[in-house]
Amino acid sequence: MSMISAVQYSNFMISTAQIDSLFSAIPISQKQYDSLSNSSLARGIDRYTSAEYDGAVTEFRRAIWLSSFSDNAAKAYDYMAKAYLQDGNTEAAIKTYQEAIKSYPTRAAFHISLGNIYYKQGQLFEAEAEYKVAINLDSESTDSRYGLGQVYLNSERASEAEAQFKKVVSLSPRSSIGYYGLGQTYRKMG
Repeated sequence: MSMISAVQYSNFMISTAQIDSLFSAIPISQKQYDSLSNSSLARGIDRYTSAEYDGAVTEFRRAIWLSSFSDNAAKAYDYMAKAYLQDGNTEAAIKTYQEAIKSYPTRAAFHISLGNIYYKQGQLFEAEAEYKVAINLDSESTDSRYGLGQVYLNSERASEAEAQFKKVVSLSPRSSIGYYGLGQTYRKMG
C-alpha cells in the first residue's frame, strides 16, 4: 500500500518552477482586473460629470465588481452614492455607503458622508452615530467633528457643540468652519 501511495504521490508532484509559474500568473490577472476596474471608474466619472447618472452607476458597480477591495472600488462607491444623490435617490445613496462601510470599515470618509446624508434628512441620532465612528477612526478629522457639532447644535446641546467646534479650530486654525460653528453656537446660546 505504501508503494501505491508513493507512486500516486509522485504523479502529483509539482516542481518549484511550476509553482512559481502558477503563482506569478495570479498578480498579472489581478493587474488586469485592476486595469479594467480603473477603466470602468473613469467611464463612470465621465458619465457622472455628464449627468448620466444611471450609466455612471452601472460603471461604478462594474469597477467595484472587478476589483472589490482596491482604491478604485472605494472611489467607485463614493461616486456611486453621489450619483444616486444627484438623481434624487437618497435611500440608494445610504445603502451604497453602508455597502462601502462593510468593505472598508476603517475609512472615516464613508462614515462622514453617510452622517452628512442622515443629517440632511433630519436623522440626527443616526448622523451622530456615524460622526462618532468617524472620529474614533480619525480623531484629527475636522469634517467629522464639525458634523457632530452641527448635530449637537440642532439637538439643543450647545455646550457639546461648542466643544466640537473648538476642537475644529484647534485642529485647523486657518479654516473658517470651526469659527463659523462657534458663531452659530454663541448666537444660539444668546
